[in-house]
Amino acid sequence: ITGGDIMAIIKRYADRDWVLRAIHESIYGIIDGSIENISNDKATYVRDYAFYQHQNLTTADFPAATSVGNYSFYKCPVLTSVNTPSVTSIGAFSFKGCSSLTSANYPMATTIGQGTFDECVALSSMNLPLMTVIEPLTFRKCEALTTVDLPVATSIGTQAFYNSGITSLTLRSDTVVALENEDAFYFTPIEDGTGYIYVPSDLVNSYKVADGWSTYANQIMAIA
Repeated sequence: ITGGDIMAIIKRYADRDWVLRAIHESIYGIIDGSIENISNDKATYVRDYAFYQHQNLTTADFPAATSVGNYSFYKCPVLTSVNTPSVTSIGAFSFKGCSSLTSANYPMATTIGQGTFDECVALSSMNLPLMTVIEPLTFRKCEALTTVDLPVATSIGTQAFYNSGITSLTLRSDTVVALENEDAFYFTPIEDGTGYIYVPSDLVNSYKVADGWSTYANQIMAIA
């Protein structure tokens, strides 16, 4: 049985953080939880669960890393800054519950796992210019996130912006972005009529009648 098999079993039958951490540490080893700042200019990736629930970690600097693993910084409550400019892939729930993280700047990232920034309540800015698929739960409960610009997005997953602060979503793709479920915008200003979705002018009417998007027809406008 592999480490991955063990993690899958535990996550299926026991949804408790302490259980996940114990199994993680038995497989991957322990990284000192008292660390406040981590910097490594040689590492090419940040492994799964690397800084899982580290209570004191405030900054992380991995300039050469090209991937961030699943649960890498899961629930690091005082993490404010992560510098990974070369990352192309971000794992599932990597930053879930990082309640002090204020920005997500990944100019090279093309893939992202589900729930990556779930419950990042202080996240106020994001830069994902190459991201095509916005997975389920990606920005759920990001209360400070008000403005999102997705230049090449092709799909948005269920509850992607659920209960977030989004007031302005700009979609620049030259075809209608697939919306997996209208609940992507539940409990947001877009749902209550005070937020707007901006799309290319020649696609406005197509969005207004498209599956899922039709629910927000009154909030769909042309990019100025």
